[in-house]
Order: sequence, then C-alpha cells, then structure tokens
Amino acid sequence: MKIYHTEYRRDDRREGYNLTIEIENSYIYIDIYSRKVVEIEIYDENYSLGEFKVGSEMTTELCEKYDLLDVDDVDTGEIYYYPEKGFMHAEFCVNPEDVISKINKITFSIDVEIPSENNVEDALKAKKIEDIYYSLYNFGEIEIEIENKEIIGKLEGSIFKFDLLSGNLKNIEIKK
Repeated sequence: MKIYHTEYRRDDRREGYNLTIEIENSYIYIDIYSRKVVEIEIYDENYSLGEFKVGSEMTTELCEKYDLLDVDDVDTGEIYYYPEKGFMHAEFCVNPEDVISKINKITFSIDVEIPSENNVEDALKAKKIEDIYYSLYNFGEIEIEIENKEIIGKLEGSIFKFDLLSGNLKNIEIKK
C-alpha cells in the first residue's frame, strides 16, 4: 500500500519540502523543487547492501573494512558510507545506546540546492514552480495534492497551482 504526504524536513544535511511515499517498509522522498528522488529509507530486514543488512550487527571489522567511523565513536547513530563513484551516499543507522549495534535502516540520499532567489520579479508572471520557489519556500506555503497531481503554493494571499510532474503553472487564484 502506498501512502503519500507532503512534509517539510530539516536536518544536518538538507532541508526542504518533499513528497513522501511510504511503500511497505521503505520511504521515498521526492524534492518538490527538482521533482527528483532525493532520499530512500529502507527498514526491510530482507534488504542488504553487500555485507550490510537491516537488522544485522554493525561490527568494528565492517567499519574498518569500509573505512567507516567506528561504532564506538558514533553518538548520533548515523554511519556514512561514500562509494568511490557517484554522488549518492549510503547511511547506516544504528542505536548508539544498544549493547550490540544493529543496523536499523539503510538510507540512500543526494543533496539538492535550494535557489537563493526567484527567477521572476513578479510572482504573478511565474510559468513554472522554479520561477517563484524561493519565495514559496521562505515566505509562503507548499502542499501537494496527489489526486489532482498538483503542487499548491500559497504566497501573499494568492494560490498558485503547478503540475506535479512538469512543474508548469496550471492556475493562479489572485487575492482581491
């Protein structure tokens, strides 16, 4: 069963509005600005990434073999693995308070940049969500309507509706 919702997330690595899709024991996060998958969290104990498996022990030997922080040095519960190729990294999460550190999730993620300004001076002249994303992100509200496949932005009393897949403007309801 798929469950969708929009969420604002802020952590040490990134912040932003994401469309979150829950599928069984996994979560997929799609960045609203770029409309790309930016993170996948896997809690399924049947999933493994090479020698790493959800539910298995994170040993000092594994940390040494893959040049990870030693489990004893981790106080946040997050151990990062950066493969030699590509821009995506894997994160193995353990509970640092457990006597035996077990991997409780494997996360793959990439970083995306949030624009530092709008692409248009007048928000009412926007053609795509990228044109006014900076203002929506910093001063407005962003939501997603899955049934209508729309991104809804609220800014200064006006409501902007964008196509979820293309980001193209569908409609503006101007506050009078």
